[in-house]
Amino acid sequence: MSRRRLAVATLAWALALATQAAARDVVPWTAAGEHVDRLVTIEGVVARGYTTPERRCILEFDADDPAALRVVLLIPLVTDLPREPHRLYQGKRVQVSGRVTRFQRRLEMVVTPNQIEVVGLTEAPPASAPAPSAKPPTPLPTTTPRPPVAAPPAEAPSTPAVAPTPAPPPPAVPFRVVPPPAPPTTAPTTPPTTLPPDPMCRTLDDERSAIRAELREQNEALQRCLAEGRSGCAALGDRLGPLLSRLEGVEQQLARRCP
Repeated sequence: MSRRRLAVATLAWALALATQAAARDVVPWTAAGEHVDRLVTIEGVVARGYTTPERRCILEFDADDPAALRVVLLIPLVTDLPREPHRLYQGKRVQVSGRVTRFQRRLEMVVTPNQIEVVGLTEAPPASAPAPSAKPPTPLPTTTPRPPVAAPPAEAPSTPAVAPTPAPPPPAVPFRVVPPPAPPTTAPTTPPTTLPPDPMCRTLDDERSAIRAELREQNEALQRCLAEGRSGCAALGDRLGPLLSRLEGVEQQLARRCP
């Protein structure tokens, strides 16, 4: 990890600690309107969540009220969160620490993943167990009456046994020598041909490096905005989406043309 990236991670960690220390009182999300421009910790059950193409996770506590508080979770450039991070919080009770702002007539909190914590799960009522079905009684085996035992027939007068005539031996089969199979022939293998390097690979690699450098600069600007508590940090986060799309397209071209 470079010194610049280490400094950004340390700054984000210090910002999260400062936010949690300042927002010690936990209030329900319905009272967030009383704490505008203040650091506070709100608590509630996430009713709906979704992830935008710009990699922003939106969590709503009331899906039917367009003016209710929502949490905008900014996904860092380097993260271990899944591709759809809203699935980690939807339907669960969470606590979010941050500054309550008002954006386009709506209450909003812009936070990073280390400022949100799952504190409880919503459980569905236990399903009633099906009543055990009555097992039909096993029928007893029926016994059939045995037929009467017939009396043994009277013995006939014995006659002298005649010895059977032996069968003639089978004809002899002439012995034949089977030659061994010929060894398989293997075709000569030709060495694989080496293709010359594609000159487009160097161009794509340089473009990937330039996009990564621009992503790092935009991420640092976003972290500074969050650390200073300024408004409009979401607009900085919107710039990361197109850059990530460009980076993904270049990496796909590299995977196809330059394995």
